[in-house]
Amino acid sequence: MKKTSDNGYFITSPNHEMVSVEKAHFCTWNLPSGLEFLEVGLLVKLENSFLMDFERLKGTTRLVFNTYIPWYEEGCSFGDLFPVLKDEENARFVFNDQVQRTSFVSDGGRMPQGVLFEFQEGDPFCLLPVVISPCYGIDKMVSAEVSFPKKMDDFKKVQNRIYIRFYVKSKTQSIPWKHGGIAKTSFCYDIKVNEPRNAPNGFPLNETTPIQACYCLHIVPASFECSLQDHTAFKSIRTLEAAESAVYTSGIPEIAAKITPGDCLVVFNKLKHEDNPKLPFSFFTIFTRERIGPSQLALAIGANIGCGLLASWTWIASLIFLALVILVAVGISLWNRFGARIRSALGLI
Repeated sequence: MKKTSDNGYFITSPNHEMVSVEKAHFCTWNLPSGLEFLEVGLLVKLENSFLMDFERLKGTTRLVFNTYIPWYEEGCSFGDLFPVLKDEENARFVFNDQVQRTSFVSDGGRMPQGVLFEFQEGDPFCLLPVVISPCYGIDKMVSAEVSFPKKMDDFKKVQNRIYIRFYVKSKTQSIPWKHGGIAKTSFCYDIKVNEPRNAPNGFPLNETTPIQACYCLHIVPASFECSLQDHTAFKSIRTLEAAESAVYTSGIPEIAAKITPGDCLVVFNKLKHEDNPKLPFSFFTIFTRERIGPSQLALAIGANIGCGLLASWTWIASLIFLALVILVAVGISLWNRFGARIRSALGLI
């Protein structure tokens, strides 16, 4: 069972004073095949100070976001989701909104280096690629450096709202911590974002990025039962769109999940701290799944044998009781017929 304290996630940036995170997305995948991975998405507003600094330094200003993932270990695979999300249908699936219009930022070349999305309901933003790497110096930290167009004319097309998204695939550890009971296994998703008391020693809390709203989604097998949820954050539960999710994951290296209709559920949680974006976020959900294993079979067999023995002893006890009743009845009858002679012979009358 994974330690319950391993639940702190953090978003930090050396540029935290020049940006603000309007929305953070944490999406966990726990598929029936056993595949587990996490998606992290950030909708970022670039402040005027960053835009001016980028132009002043002629495109050399770096924008980096570091994500602390408690279960991350050496050998975990990760990657940028820009190549998948630039597709309009995949964008509709992930953002759950109709895409009204797209335009590309090419940075002077033929391959798009950014995609401007306009939605039917949500505000527009520019999807940008990132370079993912381990953050050396702090354990369990993944670094995402935003790749901006180098040409200033193309950079100005990006405007001031950008979106990045990447994934981290679990290697040996489970994203939820598990507890195996006799009849059920519990899967506890306890995700805390930017909670100072969960920070490891030496963590740069001064670089923590304020977040206005945080979305937490859990994709789990349909065999899971949602047994406990935080009603302050819980919004909905529904069946995962199998066809769309299969297309989406097929473009992610090392994922390519096989998902059939009815395979998975999506549990959606959301919290907002617009008035004070420095506050932490907490999402707590427990799923349970019935267990059928050797121990359960042994218990079932034992119970069956016990019931059989009990039934046998009940039957024997019934026969003994019936025999006693018959003996008593016969005794009373004989006494009524021969009781007087017996008493007379004994000199009792």
